[in-house]
Amino acid sequence: MNKHGTNMTEKVPVDIGTRSEVQAFENRRIPHDSYSIAFNRAWSLATRGHSSRVVIVTGPTGVGKSTLGTSLLKYVQRAHEADLAANSSLIPAVLVKTIAHHGRSFSWKDFYVRSLEQLRDPLVERKVWSPMQMTLLGPEIRGRTGADTIDIDVLRRSLESATAHRKTRIMIVDEAHHMLCGDPRKLGDQFETIKSLADTCNATLILLGTYKLLMIRDYSAQLSRRTQIVHFPPYRIDNARDLTAFKSVLTQFAEWLPIPLAADLREDYMYFFLKTAGCVGILHDLLRDALCEAIQDTSRKIARTMVDRVAQTNKAIETILEEEALGAVELEDTPLNEVRAMVGKQPREIVAERMRRIYGIPADAPIAVPGGAEAAGPKATGKRALPPGQRLPIRDRVAGPTRGSIL
Repeated sequence: MNKHGTNMTEKVPVDIGTRSEVQAFENRRIPHDSYSIAFNRAWSLATRGHSSRVVIVTGPTGVGKSTLGTSLLKYVQRAHEADLAANSSLIPAVLVKTIAHHGRSFSWKDFYVRSLEQLRDPLVERKVWSPMQMTLLGPEIRGRTGADTIDIDVLRRSLESATAHRKTRIMIVDEAHHMLCGDPRKLGDQFETIKSLADTCNATLILLGTYKLLMIRDYSAQLSRRTQIVHFPPYRIDNARDLTAFKSVLTQFAEWLPIPLAADLREDYMYFFLKTAGCVGILHDLLRDALCEAIQDTSRKIARTMVDRVAQTNKAIETILEEEALGAVELEDTPLNEVRAMVGKQPREIVAERMRRIYGIPADAPIAVPGGAEAAGPKATGKRALPPGQRLPIRDRVAGPTRGSIL
């Protein structure tokens, strides 16, 4: 009863963020089968041969890619403990998380700054335009702060120098699919930057992200040659071994919970499988949030109703499953006989087929191949080959009044 004589039915909010039992469970990780396979494969590829290479670790959301990246960083640090004890300036590996930039093209300047911060580079914010450059700029530019006038070329050279002095050989990039955001026409520039970054820093780039990273394999021959792909899949319901592994993970997580799962819920591993799409990362977050619900309810067990309140909606699970299915299809390799057939084709025929595939042009429709020649289908009509809104391949004028501008 309150002072007005009415019942208090609302729960009093509890500061669950500082609860030691929640934090203890949050820090728990399990090296389960799917994780171990992806980790060992990524580590093997990152430490063999020439260091200038790119390793892509891709999978659906919630599968545990970020956890894998953190574990790789710790593993490298443990492998170099003796070197670090002798020389504290060494940083054999760094982990950088990229940030999406409001729909615009990826900001390499921001990425260089974050990387330099991880490399403990001194005075990152003071890497500005040179004095000679500053004299050429207007007063509105000269009056800006150091952070506002950072020169991206200076940052790039600083990163190359820092990785050399710190003897950094592995750069782990989390959420790396953000590198491919923005204008699709500029993807070629992003690919070239990733390739040259691995070369000039003489380091292996481990890119962790969604299936969007497969565009590197499909659209850049230069970068694809240097790239190896590691698939980190979720567990599948139609695989008996996967179901056994998932059940083992659920059992271990349940033992670590300070408040136990209800008996019927603990044995219902199929319910948890369906509510997580077989992703251990989603399962971990689900149990953590259910634990918070139990703490707020001052309950002695985690009931199904508590899990239901914090679980992903069925629509969200469907979206995750669709993303994983699309990624799995994209990962399927081309049969060798198709490669043999392509080898025997003329270059213009190969280009025409590629353009049809990219733009969805019917096989019997004419298509303009770059260079002026036309690879026509059986019913050439002379009509525009590309879909409406798609430019024909023409050479753009490059000269202009702004040519040579320093800004």
